[in-house]
Amino acid sequence: MIQLGIGIPAFRLFNRLKLKGILAYLLLGFFAVYIPAFALCLYQWSERNYELGTVMIALVYAGLLGSFTALMFWLLARPDKLA
Repeated sequence: MIQLGIGIPAFRLFNRLKLKGILAYLLLGFFAVYIPAFALCLYQWSERNYELGTVMIALVYAGLLGSFTALMFWLLARPDKLA
């Protein structure tokens, strides 16, 4: 749901700004998942006693899944091919 809520407005914004390359979409996908997950980890840090290495691996993995979702969107929508 985060990807949908952030992705569609960002797609329209990127079209206005003429950002049609894949890198912009990959970065958006990564940080759209990474930042909320990071905030959740900070919120629960004292209760769960997380280890930093474990948290960073989980956050990067979640961010990569977000980038993969953005890649799939970019390949389907192909904003670089829009008129």
